[in-house]
Amino acid sequence: MAAATDYERTDLLLRRELHRQATEAELAEKLEWTVERTRYVAHVVADARRRHDEEMLAFIDPAAIDFDDDERPAFDS
Repeated sequence: MAAATDYERTDLLLRRELHRQATEAELAEKLEWTVERTRYVAHVVADARRRHDEEMLAFIDPAAIDFDDDERPAFDS
């Protein structure tokens, strides 16, 4: 979805520019969208991130991770 990509890039750009989270109105103005469309795309992006995080958590087996081990695995180059 191109709108989601545009939204994410613009959100990041404005956050860097403003040194804070942009408002819906600021994002809408920069994207030349309505506030309603901006709000909708923000919701779609947030939902996609949530689903991705849930899928990653379901994929990872916490029992297989040794959180107390201070040694890092060696990787062959």
